Amino acid sequence: MDTKDLSPILDNLPAMIWLSGTDKRFIYFNKTWLDFRGRALEQELNFGWLEGIHSEDRNHYLQVYTTRFERRWPMELMYRLKTADGSYRWVSEKGHPRISDQGEFFGYSGTCLDIHEWIGNLANPSNRQELEESLAKKNYLIEYGVEYAGDAAFWLLPESAQFVYVNEKACTNLGYSKEELLNLTVFDINPSVRRETWPNYLENMRSQQVTSFESSHQRKNGEVFPVEISPHLVNFKGEEYIIAFARDITSRKEDEETLKNSEERLKLALEGSSDGLWDWNVQTGAVYFSQQWMNMLGYKPLELEGHVNTWKKLVHPDDMPRVLKILDEHLEGKLPYYKTEHRVKHKEGHWVWILDRGKVMEWDSQGKPLRMVGTHTDITWKKRTEEELSNALQEAEKANRAKSDFLSRMSHELRTPLNAILGFAQLLQIDPKGKLDEASMNSVNHIIDGGIHLLDLINEVLDLAKIESGKLNLVMESVSVRTLIQEVLSQHTPLTRKNEVVLKFEDHLGGKDIIQADKMRFKQILINLISNAIKYNRKGGSVMVSLEESEGERILIKVIDTGIGISKEFQEQLFEPFVRLEDPSREIQGTGIGLTITLQLVKLMGAELAVESIKGEGSIFSVSFPYRPEE
Repeated sequence: MDTKDLSPILDNLPAMIWLSGTDKRFIYFNKTWLDFRGRALEQELNFGWLEGIHSEDRNHYLQVYTTRFERRWPMELMYRLKTADGSYRWVSEKGHPRISDQGEFFGYSGTCLDIHEWIGNLANPSNRQELEESLAKKNYLIEYGVEYAGDAAFWLLPESAQFVYVNEKACTNLGYSKEELLNLTVFDINPSVRRETWPNYLENMRSQQVTSFESSHQRKNGEVFPVEISPHLVNFKGEEYIIAFARDITSRKEDEETLKNSEERLKLALEGSSDGLWDWNVQTGAVYFSQQWMNMLGYKPLELEGHVNTWKKLVHPDDMPRVLKILDEHLEGKLPYYKTEHRVKHKEGHWVWILDRGKVMEWDSQGKPLRMVGTHTDITWKKRTEEELSNALQEAEKANRAKSDFLSRMSHELRTPLNAILGFAQLLQIDPKGKLDEASMNSVNHIIDGGIHLLDLINEVLDLAKIESGKLNLVMESVSVRTLIQEVLSQHTPLTRKNEVVLKFEDHLGGKDIIQADKMRFKQILINLISNAIKYNRKGGSVMVSLEESEGERILIKVIDTGIGISKEFQEQLFEPFVRLEDPSREIQGTGIGLTITLQLVKLMGAELAVESIKGEGSIFSVSFPYRPEE
């Protein structure tokens, strides 16, 4: 925020306020400050205001300000500041670093309060000496980082362990006021420290044998919590003191306990799952292989050297380039984790398929990986199963191709004599001499009907064989759906008369009716659906062919009948080969392959087929094609 934006707010505050930039220079003083000093803003900016600090206080102020600024520490001090009438008054100043939520440093902000009256008569030498002593001690504490330390800080007398100073953090952590704590000793807040052992502790500290250590503190309410203590011996004006910092490590201890429990659970989980664990120091190459990891490969404890080269020697040479590539990509941060399936040599000489998974868990300050942890899982059985399934699938495909080839050849072989039978029967049927009596003519008609039915069966079997073998070639072109529907409807007039069914057509599409399809196979789809709707209808029933637009720029063809319907159980088998819906009341010719072929043809042309039906009420077969305008 610009200082111009701040002025209306800060100028009305009773405290004297200043701001400095990132270069230590002062960039703003509010109106209260300027009135106190009796100077213009331009005179105070940068370091102009320092002329107002008493000459005896100026060097100390600059030293504290510079030190705190460079360390980004808060500061608090007292000094004499020149007023508008030329006199000096004692002020108390506090300064704090200005840091954004994103951690960006903008400089310092400070407040000053006139404490001249609070200090009292400075002409009294004893008061002045006491003030200077207090100020010196306070500044000494600030220099040591005690006053504004993030941890609890205690200043105590070595021999008695009596506190002579504590900061706010110490009071907050222990639940005491400053006055209460200053009447206590180390023995009152640390249940693990005893008076009789205190001299030994001091001796060790003086010989520099005591650094940081873990202990415990007891709060006013009796609660005990873990702390990490860092004591320091200091000398102030010829007297020895201990300044000790105490950090509350409750969270750290909880995290350590959680980690310990997690490691135990991981160990139990790995033992239960038979997975092997590895822990790799990426920088040194040292690797910890768990016992299960070694058992997986037939080794006993201490038989394998704990190094990454041990693992590299065991990996199958054909797999190693691929494995190392994936590993390197993970170490470089290109992959979120490492995962491979590869072969590792067993102690007995055979190869074991391993699922190897891992992830980098620690990095150094430059972002280089330090530690990587992972697991080994024996998947040999899975690979064998996959191989067996693959072989079985190949055998099945081979058998299916053989079946399709057989059906294709047999269909061609059967069609030749069947065409001859039909040809001769048709000659007898149209014999101009009319020598056949009525019974013989009926027999000829039965021969022709049976032959045509058998020929349809052979053709459909041949189509199915072609589809299954992938040998059915489609000629895709732009076709008019409306035109082809009308052609197919006209072909079904004899069948509708025979079955006493009304066949209707409704066109709700409008102008666009072009799709990409194989013209002959598209007509085959329509013929199968419409003929089924007629054959499985009831006398006096109807078949409606509807043409309409569907969502997503698609053309929808519906064949709606009022026939016998299909139960939900049977709908699941409807498109399987040689499954027929029988009407027990009458004999219906059919092969049971038509719908199977229809579904396959629909898929090959990029369309969709759906069925809705209620037993006893009728069925709706819907075919949806993407709309394709003419090119």
